[in-house]
Amino acid sequence: MTRRTTLPQELHGRPFRVRDALAAGVSLDRLDARDLVRLHHGARCPPPADFVALCAALRPLMSAGQAFTGPTAGRLLGLPLPLRLERDARLHVSSRRPQRAMRRPGIVGTARGAGDVVPVAGLPVLASEATWIALARSLELPDLVAVGDRLIGGDGRSAALTTRDALVDAVERHRGVPGAVRARAALPHLRERAWSRPETLLRLLLLDAGLPEPRLNAEVQLRDGRIAIPDLSWPIDRVAVEYDGWWHAGQSDRDADRHERLVDAGWLVVHVRKHELFREPERVVRRVLDRLTRRGHRPCAPIDVTRIRRFVP
Repeated sequence: MTRRTTLPQELHGRPFRVRDALAAGVSLDRLDARDLVRLHHGARCPPPADFVALCAALRPLMSAGQAFTGPTAGRLLGLPLPLRLERDARLHVSSRRPQRAMRRPGIVGTARGAGDVVPVAGLPVLASEATWIALARSLELPDLVAVGDRLIGGDGRSAALTTRDALVDAVERHRGVPGAVRARAALPHLRERAWSRPETLLRLLLLDAGLPEPRLNAEVQLRDGRIAIPDLSWPIDRVAVEYDGWWHAGQSDRDADRHERLVDAGWLVVHVRKHELFREPERVVRRVLDRLTRRGHRPCAPIDVTRIRRFVP
């Protein structure tokens, strides 16, 4: 078996441009070896291990005025996106005018007039405020709200990435940009303690149905002195809603323990499963309304089923 020629130190273990490799004396045969991948014309890289590595493979072909934007920036920033965007294999790149938008296979190129760029895992990414505006082009209002909630409130483990005021300023600066109108419409719906996309969707679902606004991840003092933090709650009525996604056994045990302690303290708890949120939203609304009604809540008008939102995973 023929032994592969070792790459020059400056090219080893990272993406690089073909022209730089040729200038360093690397042969075309070596560039076609199986330990290098051609994800983008004019560049080579080691086989990408994850999404960050996939983006890094394009980095050598990006100029100083270009940065990842839209769904690509959202994934790099760890923002909650619907599956259709999480699974989008295309990379979205924004070019600062007067540069032209990048045109390459598998690349969605756009042009921008402004927008700060921040480093994320060593990659140029539009700042969170500009990314939110860019995402407004491809997200429906509920999902845009979910992203905004994450930006201004964190997720219970990670810190917030920006503030509500900064998003308001970004909307004003980007007047006339595609998506700005939808972003402006999303601003009044943003909340700081919505720690997941399903929590945001649940809140919007219940509010659209005419139910009172819940508190989000609010601490509840229990009789045994411990604290519970239900996803959504109405503390005066002692009604809580918990979203049960796909959890590992340890998380399931903790949720069951929290449920029992809330019930022992006199709370009514509604557990919403993933298939209910996305396939049976009417059932979710009726179950929550039933618990609130037991505690004396009287809706101002009958539930209008036609106003109940339907979401996609």
